[in-house]
Amino acid sequence: MLPVGAEYAEANFLTPFVVEAVEARLAQANAGGLVDEDRLRRNLLSSQPMCFNLFGHLQADPAALLAWVQLQRPDAAGVTRVEVEWAPPKEEHFGGGSAFDAFVEYELASGERGFLGIECKYAEHLPKTDVKNVRPPYKDFTAASGRWKPDAAVRLDRTGLRQFWLNTLLAQSRVTKSDYVEGRCIVMACEGDVAAHQAADDVRGELVDEGDLAWSSYEDLVATATAERHAGWRHDFVERYLELSPTAHLA
Repeated sequence: MLPVGAEYAEANFLTPFVVEAVEARLAQANAGGLVDEDRLRRNLLSSQPMCFNLFGHLQADPAALLAWVQLQRPDAAGVTRVEVEWAPPKEEHFGGGSAFDAFVEYELASGERGFLGIECKYAEHLPKTDVKNVRPPYKDFTAASGRWKPDAAVRLDRTGLRQFWLNTLLAQSRVTKSDYVEGRCIVMACEGDVAAHQAADDVRGELVDEGDLAWSSYEDLVATATAERHAGWRHDFVERYLELSPTAHLA
């Protein structure tokens, strides 16, 4: 944790674009999602500031995300919107608090729109940080939507899988109640995060169409953001979050 104090208010953020994204999001009262300002400004290992340091920086330049989006959806022609800690109106979707850590909207060549709803993990221990209780509306949607295997809710309602399940449900619900023609949940973590990758695989295995949930590493995204204007940010992000060799001897 960074020390408390005004002089450290921006110390957790890699670029001025990230600072702008943070301040803009903190000023929003109805964007959905849960933003903990103390965690955001001071916690050096939390996935929340990490997500702002990734998608918050690129929010100012959505086009830089296109090559990564095309890894998920090759027909994407442009990125039109990037949000951090965002959710559609909860009264339209389960009446709950589920949200996307990041939300990336893209346009297809046809002019139709799709989206990626992203759940980020970093140093968090999945069983400890997972949702504790899944309310009936989520289970009812799982059973009635036709998008999940029979009795999937029974198998998914266990520690370590609930968050990825709920985020996939939110993406599915968003498609059915919007003018998006497609959308999917993306679980993101470090390339070597075996636990997060396995949990995503376990949830995806309960889907009728496994394309509703996909995995992507931070390394995948950073490798596609090749524009020279982002070289400094890319170096700093990799050094800060992805270069783990200095601690390898502690494993």
